[in-house]
Amino acid sequence: MRRGYAVLAVLLLVASAVLVSQAKNKENTGRLLEGKVVDRSDQPLVDAVVYLTDTHTKAIKTYITGPDGVFASRDFP
Repeated sequence: MRRGYAVLAVLLLVASAVLVSQAKNKENTGRLLEGKVVDRSDQPLVDAVVYLTDTHTKAIKTYITGPDGVFASRDFP
């Protein structure tokens, strides 16, 4: 009976370690990248086109700034 409890305890510890590891991997799947496009007099540029390039995959994502000149990418690797 004790051996069964010991095996169960070890399995629970392993399962816990796997779940924690998976949770950490999910947290690191992307980064938040924000910026603001302004002109020479620090006024925001509306509808400016921003190109972001992933240097590893060479993928390019395009964003258009809002009325405040801000762009944000929540899924940039």
